[in-house]
Amino acid sequence: MKQMTVTLAALGALLVCGCNDFPGPEDNPSTLTDTAGHVFTWDCDETSCSLDLGNMQIPVPGCREGTSAGIVTLWGRLFSFCTACIDDDGSGASWSSGACRPVACKQDTDCPQVFWYMGRGYAEYECRKGLCQNINTELHPPQQLDDDLVEDLCYASVPRHQTVNWDSPTSKSINSKINSHCPSSGKQSCTLPASCWQPY
Repeated sequence: MKQMTVTLAALGALLVCGCNDFPGPEDNPSTLTDTAGHVFTWDCDETSCSLDLGNMQIPVPGCREGTSAGIVTLWGRLFSFCTACIDDDGSGASWSSGACRPVACKQDTDCPQVFWYMGRGYAEYECRKGLCQNINTELHPPQQLDDDLVEDLCYASVPRHQTVNWDSPTSKSINSKINSHCPSSGKQSCTLPASCWQPY
């Protein structure tokens, strides 16, 4: 089982850039849909955007004492929503293999624009192959595959309820496939199984 634990500050630092060339809140859609078909309300103001789950029923893992189940937002090559156990004091979050689903799209305007993080130069998205992908292809070369990206692509179309637990039959099958395509030495040089979402 691969488990990720991060501080919430690392998930979304509010680094506001006053650069006029970057998108702003008005360039964001009001909803985002992940590859599993869940539609999320995406609320933006002048400083940032946030996820509003409302009364949404979404499969989440059982969490230990001191944490609560919820959704965290990740952005890099893809923009994803992950079911996670979030520390009650807001200091961090953890999740396991199969917890994340990328945001799907039909056109560029379906994709989020992380305008409050533009100072880092890697948070503007466009629609490619049905996924919201980072426009910075120098930082995120389209043909470069690491194990985290392969995981996201192989879980992308799978209903969340089938992979709530990392040891579910579906999760075990997908993880076995990922391991066979990502050598133990050289996680930056994976190949993508044909059955997974093809990003290019």
